[in-house]
Amino acid sequence: QYPAHIGFRRSEKPSQMLGYGIYFARSINNTLLKARFGGAIICAQVRMENVLEVTKNELHNVSNSKQWWNTYDTVYYNHESPNKDEFCINDPEQILC
Repeated sequence: QYPAHIGFRRSEKPSQMLGYGIYFARSINNTLLKARFGGAIICAQVRMENVLEVTKNELHNVSNSKQWWNTYDTVYYNHESPNKDEFCINDPEQILC
């Protein structure tokens, strides 16, 4: 059996709203059209320890960047609509199952 984090790749080409990393969302219904390519929907448990929370007005601080990796392991986009919250993690090792 393989660890859960095997096969995940960071998004490292612009444009990336929360910066470069691996993206997750809280709700399936509001994320189906966000992926640029076909794929699968998975349910995962993700470890988030040092979280940088951003709102719409702060997205420019993390967009298309990996600078947040120096201090944080996760960027959390606190969307105005709770069903559209997103998370971006730095390291595939944060995916637990």
